[in-house]
Amino acid sequence: MYYTLSILPLSPPKTRITTISLLIGFSMILQFAGGVVFIAQMQYDFGKQILGILANIVLVLFYGSPLSVCVKVIRERDSSSLSLPLALASALNGGLWTIYGFAMKDYYVGVPNLPGILFALVQIGLMAKYPRKRNTAKDISGHGSSGSMVKNSAELLENA
Repeated sequence: MYYTLSILPLSPPKTRITTISLLIGFSMILQFAGGVVFIAQMQYDFGKQILGILANIVLVLFYGSPLSVCVKVIRERDSSSLSLPLALASALNGGLWTIYGFAMKDYYVGVPNLPGILFALVQIGLMAKYPRKRNTAKDISGHGSSGSMVKNSAELLENA
């Protein structure tokens, strides 16, 4: 959630509204599920299983969310809309949690993290096949290259 909220100001207004709506919706679903488990006084193992499955669904959606731009990357032959640090972190995170889950024989941890590795490798492969094209400040901010902070941020992001 932190990553989403920290980059939200850089997104177009229409995307911001959609993203905020989805965040509120997911938060409400998680709170509702936790409330149902608590109020219904479900047995510990059953409540744990329900919340675990819900968390795993959110996890797979998180890992797969950058893939929503893959068609754009292939069509435009430009991977500048993908983040290499995020893909590497997702691959490392998914790999470590998968190893831990299988080592502990906890398949609720190991199995849902496998897509994290696979989705991150797809992103890294796309970035290797379709290198970033040079971005300008106008591409990101829509205000031209006026030496603004957006231009400097775009250059930092591109060199990351």
